[in-house]
Amino acid sequence: MIIKILAAIEAPLTASSDPKESMGLGLILDDLEKRQIKTLGGTLEFQIDRLLLTHEHKSTELRNYLSHNEPNQIWLFGCGDENLPSTPLESDVISSIFALMQRGVGVFATGDHDTLGADLCGKIPRVRRMRYWRPDNFSVEDRPPDTDSHRVDSSCPPLLPHLDIKPDYDDTPKRVYFSQDWYMPGQQWGAGVHPIGLHPDLKRIGYLPDHRHEGACRVPTMTEMDDSARSNEDFPSGARYQVVAYAARTGLTRGKETHAEIYPVVSAFTAPTEGRVVVDSTFHHWVNGNINAAMNNKNAWAWLHMSEYAANIGTWLARETRWVDLQRQKAFAIAAYKKVEEARVQFLNDNNDQAFGDVLLDVQNATKIEFARADLDPKAVATRFLELTMR
Repeated sequence: MIIKILAAIEAPLTASSDPKESMGLGLILDDLEKRQIKTLGGTLEFQIDRLLLTHEHKSTELRNYLSHNEPNQIWLFGCGDENLPSTPLESDVISSIFALMQRGVGVFATGDHDTLGADLCGKIPRVRRMRYWRPDNFSVEDRPPDTDSHRVDSSCPPLLPHLDIKPDYDDTPKRVYFSQDWYMPGQQWGAGVHPIGLHPDLKRIGYLPDHRHEGACRVPTMTEMDDSARSNEDFPSGARYQVVAYAARTGLTRGKETHAEIYPVVSAFTAPTEGRVVVDSTFHHWVNGNINAAMNNKNAWAWLHMSEYAANIGTWLARETRWVDLQRQKAFAIAAYKKVEEARVQFLNDNNDQAFGDVLLDVQNATKIEFARADLDPKAVATRFLELTMR
């Protein structure tokens, strides 16, 4: 089955696949188009129309596209800054998108810090409530700041800085925790992870390409969601959205400690008849500048995780369930264990440091499945172990 996706890309984001074009989205979109996703209902393939939007004329550009095409999914990558001369999406275009959503078309939306993406995404029903697109967006809460101790840092200092191991920085993937014990509406059984966080080999996606910057998904509150005067337009079926992935802020930069925090990264909405919705805190989970480091083996251990993220979103928005081979998972884990043990032994031989080797062994259980890639030699795995213990 072919799933037709409209990728609406607002400048200065581009559709470029050039790894040097850091704000391009081509690497991840090209990879998705090459995928064949095995589901319980058959095989999914994705056909993506890349529509480049200018900040000033995006309403006209979207209107023209939607007048001639009806995609199965609409993916919105917003980058226009509402602090500049504002050109928000016009009401008739918003109505057209919402009508498609009501007929079952799935929507993905993301932006970045400050008000990036608010013009394109911030007034679309449901989408507008699932993320902070602008200050005081349906709440007394605000987006996270970028200057004080509540900011979200890129960097995290090493535990043993004298070993001169690089801390996290923007092209280093970040740990993410997808929700457990997720239940499908109307069903009694629970899955071990939300389908967006499912990994067919590793069981669970554990990394995304970057931290959330200062973009933030919203955690629904009972008071707000029970206020029918505020929620009926967005959630006419009575369904509600939920946060499905969190990450942690632990960084120390600029000489000032930040407050530790668990923060929402991805939120999702599902209902029996309306189109599903996924909202991401930042487009840095998608752009070439972050994806390229993993695809080029700089962080190949993380590409195992990240490559499934886009595929899962497309599959889930299509209301399909990925097929998982449990025997393959078991074989993958066994291969990973052997590679990790080989790496640990080689590290000990190379460094003659039993104490630090014991530290690596302690990390092993939590991380071994990451390292089953055949193209990662033992030395690369040992180096990754070293990086992990420095965080």
